Amino acid sequence: MKKRLVWILTLGAALALLLMGTAFAADDVRIGMELSSSEFTSPEKIHVIISVINTGSEDLPGPVRLYDPDGKQIMEFGEPVLGVGENKSWMGEWEVTQDQLEAGRITFRARFSVYTGDTDAQGHRVIVKKRRDFSRKITYNPPLAVRRTIVPEAAREGQAVTVTYEAANNGTEDITNVRIRENGDISLREGEIALLRPGETETVTFETAMGSADLTSEADITYDTEGTVLARKIANAVIRFDPDAPDAAPAGIDLGAMTEEELADLISRAAEELRRRYGTKEPADGE
Repeated sequence: MKKRLVWILTLGAALALLLMGTAFAADDVRIGMELSSSEFTSPEKIHVIISVINTGSEDLPGPVRLYDPDGKQIMEFGEPVLGVGENKSWMGEWEVTQDQLEAGRITFRARFSVYTGDTDAQGHRVIVKKRRDFSRKITYNPPLAVRRTIVPEAAREGQAVTVTYEAANNGTEDITNVRIRENGDISLREGEIALLRPGETETVTFETAMGSADLTSEADITYDTEGTVLARKIANAVIRFDPDAPDAAPAGIDLGAMTEEELADLISRAAEELRRRYGTKEPADGE
């Protein structure tokens, strides 16, 4: 009974927001949506309230249909034809998906018809169909934070490409059995981290060589925490094939620690790279 009372009060608040004009306006139709939660650490089921009101000066010419984020019509909403000032509300549950968490929003849809104010050749009032998508932003705070680094972002054929994942445990419990599955373009090997204690960070690196076409990096990541298997998805990134790409710059070179032979070799290779990229130039008279 108490839970029902809370949701009745929430519905009243949603309708108040709707009438104050803080919802989604579309012609003579105003749509409001409230979620029982907007912060998540993993996919979970939430309660959703959606309200639709006819704020125009006449009845709508046809029904209002409501669709969930998968594009399926919400049959419990029915197909009401809203008169002036009438509203229709739906209260239900939705299982927030991993894709929605990664995208940072949940989107529903409404379809309805309105009069344009014009008439056709036969003198009939013109009706147009409308579609409105309405979203709510959500915040995703997974216990496993992942950062990907790709070096280089463009490479010539045969050049080495590395993709590194830095995984950090931002939670308060141990994370185990981290598995990183890269796109086949990058590796068929599965990266693993056995254990990440709170505050710890580990890296997994994949290496490949550029072929004669672009490479795509994307990863599916699973891990265990508090007895639950969770997932992350790292969106695709394209590593461009570029026949004129330079060699990747060596990281952390300490010139002072190099021998004369190593320094001469580095200068020679740099000069060769400049000639390869820009060609040779004959000295002008007097140079």
